[in-house]
Amino acid sequence: MADEKVALITGASSGIGYGITEVFAANGVNVAMVALGAETLNEKTQEIRDQYHVEALPIVANIANEDEVNHAVQETIEKFGHLDYAVNDAGISGTFKAFHELTSADFDKTMGVDLRGTFLSMSAEIKQFVKQGYGSVVNITALGTEVAAPSMSLYIAAKAGIVGFTHAVAMDYADKGIRVNAVSPGAVRTNMTKAVLDDTSEGSFGQLLLNGIPNKRAADPKEIGEAVYFVASEKASYMTGQNVCVDGGASTGNN
Repeated sequence: MADEKVALITGASSGIGYGITEVFAANGVNVAMVALGAETLNEKTQEIRDQYHVEALPIVANIANEDEVNHAVQETIEKFGHLDYAVNDAGISGTFKAFHELTSADFDKTMGVDLRGTFLSMSAEIKQFVKQGYGSVVNITALGTEVAAPSMSLYIAAKAGIVGFTHAVAMDYADKGIRVNAVSPGAVRTNMTKAVLDDTSEGSFGQLLLNGIPNKRAADPKEIGEAVYFVASEKASYMTGQNVCVDGGASTGNN
């Protein structure tokens, strides 16, 4: 197992996180799947084992809890002996309100999970990478860091903070065999977004969303996964400190 690649992926049991997990597994990478909700996580872990014939380790953890995050990395190392890739996807969408309606509690909730949770995850992962002398981190951010949207200021601020972490932390470890990058997905078809994307009636949010995408469709989670795998892998060995938009052209503004 020492020669086999290992990835730790947070938010791995659903949506984009599961799509990312599938792509890593399809490329023969063993996966530590971190998520909340043991029942769904166990089901998805077994699916990965059955379909891709790799080792898959379910780890129930809340990324906003430092002890649980540290334990997730420790459990991964105990199982596999090392860690090659870390993908930080877990987070929440936050509160959708006009800025003047937001409260400090809204701020604390969104930042506490999305920004603090990513900080805690990166901290635990990079400590392991420093011990090893190598490793690759990919943080999942959002198109909103490039193209803002109304009523999403807290979510966008948290994701922009993750981009800032990505740039800065990459510089700290660029000469130590550790790469840190980010991927910003655009619209992605998941169970959470399906109803919105399927409603393309006149004036609907789904219509407005798709009209802002030059290729006029949302991504499949695996399409995001393919980009994440490339950025994480040795094929992108000279890439660090970057935020890669995978958005069907939406960030170009050419719609």
